[in-house]
Amino acid sequence: PLISKALMTSSSRVMMASSVSRRGGASSRRLLPSAPPLLIPVFDNATTLPTASFNQRRCYSVTHPPNTGSDPLHLFRRECISRKLCDGDGTRRKGAHWVLSIAANASADNASTEPPNLRTVGIQRLSSDGIDFCVKKGSRIASQLQQMESSPNGLPLSILHLQGRIVAGESAEQWRGDGLCYAIPLKEILPHMPSVTITSMVASRRIQAERGGARDDGDNYYDDNATTESAERTTVGNKSHTTEVIQRTRMELESGDLSFAEQVASIQAVRFVPYRLECMKGGPDSIMWERWEWKRPVGNDDDWKSAEWESPNVLLPH
Repeated sequence: PLISKALMTSSSRVMMASSVSRRGGASSRRLLPSAPPLLIPVFDNATTLPTASFNQRRCYSVTHPPNTGSDPLHLFRRECISRKLCDGDGTRRKGAHWVLSIAANASADNASTEPPNLRTVGIQRLSSDGIDFCVKKGSRIASQLQQMESSPNGLPLSILHLQGRIVAGESAEQWRGDGLCYAIPLKEILPHMPSVTITSMVASRRIQAERGGARDDGDNYYDDNATTESAERTTVGNKSHTTEVIQRTRMELESGDLSFAEQVASIQAVRFVPYRLECMKGGPDSIMWERWEWKRPVGNDDDWKSAEWESPNVLLPH
């Protein structure tokens, strides 16, 4: 929070002026009012004094590193709460633009020469268990998770979240991390998902099924091309028909006629569990960006998901 302190610079002096009066040959001096105190905003990091006639100076306030053994997911959630992105329990606030960039290997084959699969997804919930989001069934990430259902290992993933603004008097944050993601039941996050996300994912699956690009195999749709190295994105095609399908799906959702089974068949809920998280915070008024890193050991069983975090490392800004 912004703190205003009335400070007087060392160069400020009481202004004196001599007014010589010739009354009776005596001289007198009177004291003129001093200049008003300068209000200097002090932020979490540091700020530059406004340009004035005096020498420009800097005022510092110390930001202490997080406590030893602190949970970075808790700190991450606290920052998002302060920016009104989520509620106190870590669920997305209605209408909040709360997004996460994710990058996964193009395929399960580590020898693949394709660049990582990069996506921006909406965060639905942030808790000490991890970060929950959703992807469309048939996408590369959903298909890779499906292939790993029988494996205890999760799908490797890297994330990036940005918040704040790089403007004078404010600060911005970058949250970066590496970890594993796992499929979770859709019902855990479905109540928090925006209706436009549900509508667009279900409608897209319907259009793909119409074109034969996906097949219905009981509870799930599968896109035969989604797991290949050269999977192509699906084009809109006939825009008027696409619009009609989306509008019909939206009305079904609003009226309660869109079945839960079809939503499960179209949407994959995912939880990202980090084993490394990093926070970088600063702004134009900062002397340098502050940067911390947390790590915890990762194993082949589920015990590591609840393991305590090691003491944070303070890193150079670059």
